[in-house]
Amino acid sequence: MLEAAKRVHIRGADHMDVCGPALILHDRGVELTATAGQHNSSVEALEEIGVEVSMGIEPELASMADAVVTSAAVASDDAEIDSARQANVSVMSTTKALADLVSGHRVLGVMGTHGRATVSSMVAWILERAGWKPGFVLSAHSNNLARRARDTGGDWFVLELDHKLVSQRAIPCDYVVCNFLESDGPQGTEVHRKLRRSMRAYLESNRRLKESFINLDCLENRRLVEELAMRPTGYALEHRAEFRGKLSEGIEDKLRFCAAHRDRQLGELTVGIPGAYNAVNALGATAAALRLGIDRGVITESLASYNGLENRYTVARGGGVTFVKDLAESASTIQNVVDTAKGDGDGRLVSILEARVARAAMAPDELAEMMSCCDTVILIVDEDGQAAGIEGGMTGYGDALQRQGVEFDLLDADEMIERMGRRVHPGDTILFFGTDTFLRNADHLRARLAAQAAQTPAEKEQPRLDGPLIDGDPDDE
Repeated sequence: MLEAAKRVHIRGADHMDVCGPALILHDRGVELTATAGQHNSSVEALEEIGVEVSMGIEPELASMADAVVTSAAVASDDAEIDSARQANVSVMSTTKALADLVSGHRVLGVMGTHGRATVSSMVAWILERAGWKPGFVLSAHSNNLARRARDTGGDWFVLELDHKLVSQRAIPCDYVVCNFLESDGPQGTEVHRKLRRSMRAYLESNRRLKESFINLDCLENRRLVEELAMRPTGYALEHRAEFRGKLSEGIEDKLRFCAAHRDRQLGELTVGIPGAYNAVNALGATAAALRLGIDRGVITESLASYNGLENRYTVARGGGVTFVKDLAESASTIQNVVDTAKGDGDGRLVSILEARVARAAMAPDELAEMMSCCDTVILIVDEDGQAAGIEGGMTGYGDALQRQGVEFDLLDADEMIERMGRRVHPGDTILFFGTDTFLRNADHLRARLAAQAAQTPAEKEQPRLDGPLIDGDPDDE
């Protein structure tokens, strides 16, 4: 349906799910118009390719298009959608649009509750280095491929598919990687059973499926395998599987692991991003790439040069302080980031979380236990959050953190930047968890600290972290 469209209107351009289809349409030469409710990185991705995104509602743009692609977050009675239907303009969900756009291509889909974007971008980068020039759709900007999505006109697409897309079964894949199938909370709950049923139905109903790769370190994946009417290919670090990995010991500066396929040793692989949890991500990407026929040497080089995704354990430095940004989609994601960061710096460890994200992800005692290694935890409440009563609901979080001996503050973003601008010191590590828009506060604070460092008199220059640290007082030398 979209093949014949010359002009497509994107409704809800600030939502992540429409960004991929929009970028692919642009690559195919389709003229795009778009509207959004707020300015964020999804809007910026469209603006970077020359799309003018209007803030607010523009019914006439929808009525003048050949088709409208709308985010799942947009209400069905939205004024633009009504305008399009009155003008007999086809309205498509992002799921239907994506299925339409990749029809006729070979597809590798990466699914699960977390790790999808990392594995997807790893596979896409491996195929790119192999010369396959794949199309891809990711939920975040790839630091290697400089895009969230693209279409090269090649035969292959790598798609990051969340559980909603899986449950709709609208996008059949030739190959599937299921990295994790876990929801935060107690194992064995109805939420987990629904996830397994959804994935099982997708796999068993997909007639195009040639092979599925499943992370057997995940308990819910192991339960899924027991229920499936097929034999998937397993990969794991801690359990028996066809593809196995083992973290290398005594290596602190790089993430390295040894890999094997059945009785064949694949050697030691180096991954260009931190975090032991990324070893199983890389193993899943390796298993899929080997099955596609990619040379082992290309896989090794690709993983070593892999630079990760924007706002997925993104590290930056300013004023001698290390900043780590992460979208914090789940409690397990936050735990992985904290575990990776603790002990890396010489100073204090500070975690700054968007209050609404913290409340959605975990209970007070769970957050306090997770953050017990931190010196300070700050929860950020915006004006909307205060109006919604979130601020009052944070008391329990503060009490739980203080019982763990962790300093606690509840601030708005401006207060945080002002206070942290005065209190942090070279060597400190600050972790930011929250939505894409919230994470920009890390950039504002970093810029402030860098400016302060640049203005420091030479005789009081702050220690630098990008070179050898000086032991003792330099004046004694």
